[in-house]
Amino acid sequence: MYCRYCGKQLSDDSKFCHACGSAVDSPAIEQVTPTPTETVQPVCTCQYSQAPVQEGKKKNNVCCLIGFILSFVSYLFAFNELCIFSLAGLILSIIGLVQAKKRNENWRGFGLAGIIIGGVAVLIGFIFFCIGCAIGCSLALDSLGTL
Repeated sequence: MYCRYCGKQLSDDSKFCHACGSAVDSPAIEQVTPTPTETVQPVCTCQYSQAPVQEGKKKNNVCCLIGFILSFVSYLFAFNELCIFSLAGLILSIIGLVQAKKRNENWRGFGLAGIIIGGVAVLIGFIFFCIGCAIGCSLALDSLGTL
């Protein structure tokens, strides 16, 4: 006699196949395998399967706030030629905004406002610097002409 599952030769008194382990006198059982598109999801009969997850409190990004403050303070110093406060505020606001977006932190609005205010302050400071240089050059040329 032969096994109907694997085709190995069996003795007549065998109840199980020594090669595949199938029962000899049982009818063939069709195995059903799920197709790759089918997904098996667990079934939950309880009313509440999980405890509610509490979100942690978001941290505040201090770098955004400091950048905003420095950018705003640059207006108080009438756009000095070096634009130190506005440049520092602009750089800190950019760094703070990037960090806040990566870490999903608060105060991203301060970072964006610091970038806008700091950028405008740097631009105005640069314009004042260029005007000062032009006036200085024209005064220098006038003084050379009078010699």
